[in-house]
Amino acid sequence: MKSFKFLPVISAMLFAFSMQSCLGDLDDDNTVICPPDTSLAIATVKVIDNDDYYFGLDDGNTMYPADKSHVPNYTAKDGQRALVYFNLTDKTAEDYDYNIRVLNIEDVLTKNIIPLTEETTDSIGDDKINVLSIRLTKEYLTIQFQFLGSNNPKKLHMLNLVQNLTTNEHEEGEYLNLEFRHNAYDDAPMRLGENYISFKLGDTLLAEKKGVKVRIHTIYNGVIYKYVNFYQEE
Repeated sequence: MKSFKFLPVISAMLFAFSMQSCLGDLDDDNTVICPPDTSLAIATVKVIDNDDYYFGLDDGNTMYPADKSHVPNYTAKDGQRALVYFNLTDKTAEDYDYNIRVLNIEDVLTKNIIPLTEETTDSIGDDKINVLSIRLTKEYLTIQFQFLGSNNPKKLHMLNLVQNLTTNEHEEGEYLNLEFRHNAYDDAPMRLGENYISFKLGDTLLAEKKGVKVRIHTIYNGVIYKYVNFYQEE
């Protein structure tokens, strides 16, 4: 069910979130019902020690989960990207920008960028996929995407962000060439699903770069390219 959970476009790190949007699938035992004043953020989990953690936002701000009673079984992994459903509290948290009550946490698949070679072309695939939004920071590139599938839990799709070493395409000086690749493993294209994925960026990959140029094999419009600059707080 998680692969086909529908969520709205996140254009900012913090925004009001409706009660209906916080509902999980009706047949999902982990359904969470959030109050109308719930907010949502894409964040990076930062582990303090074995039992404590906080969230780093892409604009550099931090959120401390003073109340984690709704997620007692969540296992925090340092560097994990996550969708965090929360309420702001009236209290302040020393050394943090926000003090929050966490209602739910959904880990976002977080992977490394990999090379595309002649040997790995077939396994990485180039099936159709749509990109609704891309956010680039110094540490992560996060993509909101749509893909077609059967919603069969036994049919897993694979997503990768690659550097294509099989082409002589000119590398533009200010932008790093990357490709968002999808392997549907012959899953039937019956339903449009939506989700998020993040990719870790190395310190040297984007050195002296303005951003990235991402190749996308879209569902309806063929191959397109998106230029993405580093995120700046609005």
